[in-house]
Amino acid sequence: MQVQNILIHAMFWISAGAIVHAAGTLFVFLFVKVTLGDLSSNGSYGLYIQIVRAFTAFFYVVLIISFWLRRREFRMAEHITV
Repeated sequence: MQVQNILIHAMFWISAGAIVHAAGTLFVFLFVKVTLGDLSSNGSYGLYIQIVRAFTAFFYVVLIISFWLRRREFRMAEHITV
């Protein structure tokens, strides 16, 4: 099976969202002292938490897109089989 346009398939969006979310939060967790400095002295992790929330929000938006596309795929398959 050849894919004509990968952007209309739900599994692409789920995979891309999971990879971006995992990579983004992983690097934030690994390099928090390098990127945000030594925050343990004043306890201010606001920027750190906002970055992680942004990656999580991106992942949720991508999941919504994938659910919408999956629903569309099911409807197209119903029309083809009927």
